[in-house]
Amino acid sequence: MKNSLNVEIGSRVRQQRKLIGYTREQFAEALDISERFAADIELGNRGMSFSTLIRLCNLLSVSSDYILMGKEPEAERDHSAIDKLLSSIDDKYIPYTEDLLKILVKIINTSEKK
Repeated sequence: MKNSLNVEIGSRVRQQRKLIGYTREQFAEALDISERFAADIELGNRGMSFSTLIRLCNLLSVSSDYILMGKEPEAERDHSAIDKLLSSIDDKYIPYTEDLLKILVKIINTSEKK
């Protein structure tokens, strides 16, 4: 029998995984768990250890509060979508992404002054 809390947690995990753009296979590999275990977590069939939860939160760039209870701290809400997108970028492209963001911020700040 499924635990309703595990089902809710699994739903949030699946939603975040898809938002980041990971397939279940990529997700499982990045967490160093089997694809079957990843599916069981997402479907609410099984829970996970604290170490898996920590790796999962780091990988998906979400707080454990969000995964466990569906709540994110107020300060993180404004930037969570951007953080999730940035965390999905391959490390070799981070410098380019940073340069693009600096340009965008400069354009926005310049246009606000007019």
